[in-house]
Amino acid sequence: MDLLKLKAVELVNAWLHKKADEVNQASVMKTVYQEVDISAGYFLVLTIANLIALTGLITGNTAVIIGAMLISPLMGPILSSGFAFITGNEAIGRKAFSTIVKSVAATIAVAAFATWVSPLNEVTQEILARTRPNLYDLVVAFLAGLVGAIAICTKRNYITIVPGVAIATAVIPPLSVAGYGLGSGHFSIALGGFFLFFTNFVAIIISTCIVFFIYGFRPGLLSDIEVVNLKRRIYALGAILLVISIPLLYTLHVSLSEVRLRGGINTALKRAFDIEKTSYLLFDYGELDGVLRSGPR
Repeated sequence: MDLLKLKAVELVNAWLHKKADEVNQASVMKTVYQEVDISAGYFLVLTIANLIALTGLITGNTAVIIGAMLISPLMGPILSSGFAFITGNEAIGRKAFSTIVKSVAATIAVAAFATWVSPLNEVTQEILARTRPNLYDLVVAFLAGLVGAIAICTKRNYITIVPGVAIATAVIPPLSVAGYGLGSGHFSIALGGFFLFFTNFVAIIISTCIVFFIYGFRPGLLSDIEVVNLKRRIYALGAILLVISIPLLYTLHVSLSEVRLRGGINTALKRAFDIEKTSYLLFDYGELDGVLRSGPR
């Protein structure tokens, strides 16, 4: 058994070294540094993406929301923060964290002000859909983070992959929802939108750490202090993941219960009213919709 374990470790190490040799680490480092740079142009694109997303959310237009996801520049600093996390690069980490904080604050503030001055600010299904994240949202963001980090490391299909990643994780619409909640006075909506963003953020950090580690990006000199610091970062991230998983699992349980309840009600109604020579009455109340039938038995 010990021999098999040793052989497995050797195979894993050989595979990791092979993957590390495939990557131009200098090029990846350059890309990571560029992703955390902020400028007037960066905030202009971020604001435009935010306003487009907010318009789509308020009007319930999914296509408009997708357009905002495609042009959002916020994905880059998040991927760079994952790189800094696994490598212990404090310079990139501080810059990425600063960029993310400024971007989040600006996005929420602009969305809140735009909602406050907008004559149309009714709660739509697109908004509500981003206020109750569940475990599936975490999984989707994790997978999208994998794709984004792989795109940076391999430089393959980079231009076409990143928009898909932005669509999957949707980092801008949740922040727009948070701003909408503040601007309209719906603070529960604001909290739900921000929690969805934070869920995506944590999932992306975890997945990018895994990818960058596989491709050979680790702390430069593994001294005892650096090993301890890396373990602390991993434990802290694991604790955060555990904490946010509790409400995500609860929301998933509630959603599944609602689906089962809706299915049971529909089945009962069909059995009770599915008879010939009946009249139909369609109704739509909030999130509930269905058909009532009446007629002779």
